Amino acid sequence: MAKGICLVFILVTGLLWPCNICAQEDAVSGNIGDIPSVLIVKTVQSGGLSIDVLAPNLPGLGMIWKVFELNDFNYLQSSRMVKIVCTIISFLFILVFIWVWLLRLQIQKKTESIHSKNQELQKSEEKFRNLTENSSDIIWQLDKNFNLTYINLADERIRGFKKEEIIGKSLFSILKPEGIEMLKEANRKRMADLSKGIRAAPAIYELEELCKDGSWVWVEATATAVYDREGNISGYHGVSRDISERKKAELLLKKQESQLRALNATKDKLFSIIAHDLRSPFNAILGYSELLMNNIKDVEDAKSEKYLDIINSSAKSTLILLDNLLTWAKAQTGEILFQPESIYLPAILSEILEVSKSIAEIKNISVNYIQTDDVEAYADVNMLKTILRNLISNAVKYTHPNGEITISAQQQQHNTVITVSDNGTGISKKNQATLFEFDTNTTTIGTANEKGSGMGLILCKEFVEKHGGEIRVKSELGKGSSFMFSLPLKQQ
Repeated sequence: MAKGICLVFILVTGLLWPCNICAQEDAVSGNIGDIPSVLIVKTVQSGGLSIDVLAPNLPGLGMIWKVFELNDFNYLQSSRMVKIVCTIISFLFILVFIWVWLLRLQIQKKTESIHSKNQELQKSEEKFRNLTENSSDIIWQLDKNFNLTYINLADERIRGFKKEEIIGKSLFSILKPEGIEMLKEANRKRMADLSKGIRAAPAIYELEELCKDGSWVWVEATATAVYDREGNISGYHGVSRDISERKKAELLLKKQESQLRALNATKDKLFSIIAHDLRSPFNAILGYSELLMNNIKDVEDAKSEKYLDIINSSAKSTLILLDNLLTWAKAQTGEILFQPESIYLPAILSEILEVSKSIAEIKNISVNYIQTDDVEAYADVNMLKTILRNLISNAVKYTHPNGEITISAQQQQHNTVITVSDNGTGISKKNQATLFEFDTNTTTIGTANEKGSGMGLILCKEFVEKHGGEIRVKSELGKGSSFMFSLPLKQQ
């Protein structure tokens, strides 16, 4: 309203001002026409010629008239020029005012449009912020040096770090060495492709990242490079997802796959033992027993004794094999209870030696025990006896007739080491590597053509490890072998 009033006032003023000048011009012209012919000039003033006129023949004798002489200056022409100039100036002023007013209206409209767009932008930004901050995945940005410039609240929920604790730090500070090397190698490849004009596609990495409590979490990170106007990499952005549960499932699946492979190998091994190692001794027993039965009157006493020895030896080796198979099967199904206790070793070793001597006497092998007083161990008695029986039986099998087997026990600071040594055939380096593996171990023929399944050593390893100890072998072909295993001195 105020703007309109001002505009009207300016318009009226601009139009009336030239009219006033014209009225003044007409008055002057009229006065000049009435001037008498006799004039007396008295003074000259600025802006025109000022005279005093004495007009005695007119009413009001002695009256003073102030006039302007038309021939002496161009007043009328000047007034017309002033009128034209003022009119032009007024018109221009009005045009300028109208232009400014319209410009202001346009600016106001643009301002309102910008304000509206700003509000839309703020709403969009708020929407984006809500989406990123409430996302269950970690959304992040890196500069070209792999320093974090942005990360959302999901990182605090997953790894425990607040924004101010992690922003500005290098990504490499929360990765394991293998993860750092993986990213550096990928970046070298990306830079090599970029030098050829090839922009790399988004890449997916599986990494372990450090948590605030010192633990590690598996994440799957999808990373995309950001390029500037010149086409150079200016940073990276992406999303990381917690895949810890998936990794646990994968590890469990791999473990189960490994167990399944082991079970398959166990099944194959058992079938092999049943089909060959368990069948062969029975063939010997049946064959020689039938020979004796059919020719009992014709067979000499020496031959009869030889056949009986073979039958007895085969029966004993078969019994040991069956015992090992049953014991191992029970161990696999958890039927054997592990009940360790503090034991006095010399008593246990003496008992096992008495049982083993009958097997060794067949080949005239001497079994010696280097006794050491006050040797103790913390072990399950039944498992320990099984370990010793198998190691001594193995030593007898691969020791030549008239050979020697030595058993010793040595108490150390934290454990007791028991050694079973022989001077038999020895074991090659190749076979030593697979001696305690169920699916790859190989057996060889004994010095009296005894056959074995390899079950004994596998059972020994499993029982020793059950105690928290370890078993190892030291052997040389043609010179014999020494099997050493350790047992704890006290409960661990």
